[in-house]
Amino acid sequence: MDPIVTTALAVAVVLVMFVVFVLVFRWIWNRTMPAVFGVKEITFWQAVGLLILASILTGGHRVVTTDITNLPKRLGALPAVTLGG
Repeated sequence: MDPIVTTALAVAVVLVMFVVFVLVFRWIWNRTMPAVFGVKEITFWQAVGLLILASILTGGHRVVTTDITNLPKRLGALPAVTLGG
């Protein structure tokens, strides 16, 4: 397949997936938040803004480069927490 067609198809698929994700997020928000907290329903663009804001506030989609086998070593560096006394 031609690389241009492949790239265009990949971009189209990503855009469709993004739109579907935003619409699902908006639907869930509009079905739960007004009933639970009494807030207004949101538009598509407000849903996009909320998702961007949430991504910024939670650190985005960072790629973890450390190997999973290093996890015990990294956890060993943490102080022990005991429950009770």
